[in-house]
Amino acid sequence: MKIIACYSNKGGVGKTATSVNLAQSIAEAGHRVLLCDLDPQGASGFYFRVKPSKTLKDERFFKDVKRFTGAIRGSDYENLDVLPANMSFRDFDIFLSRMKNSRSRLKKALKAGGTDYDIVVLDCPPNISALSENVFRASDAIVVPVIPTTLSERTFEQLLDFFAENKLARKKILGF
Repeated sequence: MKIIACYSNKGGVGKTATSVNLAQSIAEAGHRVLLCDLDPQGASGFYFRVKPSKTLKDERFFKDVKRFTGAIRGSDYENLDVLPANMSFRDFDIFLSRMKNSRSRLKKALKAGGTDYDIVVLDCPPNISALSENVFRASDAIVVPVIPTTLSERTFEQLLDFFAENKLARKKILGF
């Protein structure tokens, strides 16, 4: 299983549009895809008309494989399932701060709960946080939409600096 994150610490640059189109295109190519919406706004799930689970909240997202897989919903598209976000996802940083080995929790959850999939696409919220660091460590590739504005370019540079300061693999970053 490969994990592709659509990430930027800037809002409004097209992370969700990139995530849903990438996931659907990969599914059309015949690969089993899980689109995991990590943004509490839940736009990816909304696009595919799937409602979030009310039971996948708090630390259970990271610890309870049965609840994780039970929260995955089918979509109207062959080979494409969605793990829709709910508002409790806004507290992921709080949950992670209470856990041991907090930097690798997302990767463990995805590896355990995503075994039926070839590709997992992560639609990420716009911030640099404990969850973001989990995304960076879990992902095989990080697609970063950059629009032609000064602020978008600035946040891309901030991301590159963060990777350098934290000794993360910059080669994972695919800006476009």
